[in-house]
Amino acid sequence: SLRFYALTKLGFKEAADEAWDSILGSRDGAQWRRHPQCGKSLSRDMIMGVMVALSADPVGGDTVFRSMLAEIDRNGGFVGDGPFYVSWLSPGVAGLLRMEAERRGVPYGEWPWILKQSFSSIEYDAMFLGEGYVSHLAGLGLWLEMNHMKSGAMMNPRSLLGRLERFVSGGADLDTTLDKQRREWISGRLRSLSGSNLFFEWLDESASGVLTPQAESRLLSHLLSMPQFPANRLPMDCDRDADYIWQRREGESLPVVRRCGETWSGVDFLWMAAVLGASSDDDGEHKGKLPVIPLVH
Repeated sequence: SLRFYALTKLGFKEAADEAWDSILGSRDGAQWRRHPQCGKSLSRDMIMGVMVALSADPVGGDTVFRSMLAEIDRNGGFVGDGPFYVSWLSPGVAGLLRMEAERRGVPYGEWPWILKQSFSSIEYDAMFLGEGYVSHLAGLGLWLEMNHMKSGAMMNPRSLLGRLERFVSGGADLDTTLDKQRREWISGRLRSLSGSNLFFEWLDESASGVLTPQAESRLLSHLLSMPQFPANRLPMDCDRDADYIWQRREGESLPVVRRCGETWSGVDFLWMAAVLGASSDDDGEHKGKLPVIPLVH
């Protein structure tokens, strides 16, 4: 899903279409499976990846999303056939689905009850986060929330602080003071977990309102200079001990073997390049607001 989003934003339409077809190949009716060759259903955390893919507005996205909601409603709040602690929608993940339902204009009457009862839990989760994939999930949740705000939504349905301030002040501004401080606190907490995590650094600067074009260019230059992403080939295990470094502990972004053996996909590079607004040079056009960069396929 992250690869599909990145390819779409970078302008690689053909490759993005193939990625979306592969994602759809993981569906069994209205039920998501972990992989076309894996019969296990998705976990609630993996639904966040689906949300990232849907945020890029793929062809048929409305149909796919509405069928997801119907399946969740039919299953009483479960996204799969796994145990409760894996497959039942938590309030925070349900809130992400709620934001997408609002963005797509799905009538309130079509929302499963669990979406109507959802609320943000990122700020509570962030108090107890450590390094690793759980902090990356929190980062994706915050990213999805900020993306939702860019869509021109009338309100942020996930933030209890935002709702409280709106009720007290009677204001209609989406970016209220308490809600903004809440996002800044979450992003700052994530950034403090790993000083070398470029995704968390971007999140923090974006949430704090200090992400200027110059700052994005600086972050992109840093991405291009990272030894974990060689310029002339895909990354390998001799470059870093992780397939996707933004969700790994800091030590795992360092090499642990001397000889190159396993090749990583490079999706972590594609994701950050897309988030930073870089563009593809496949057709010679500059689609983004940052300099065109060549990408190794």
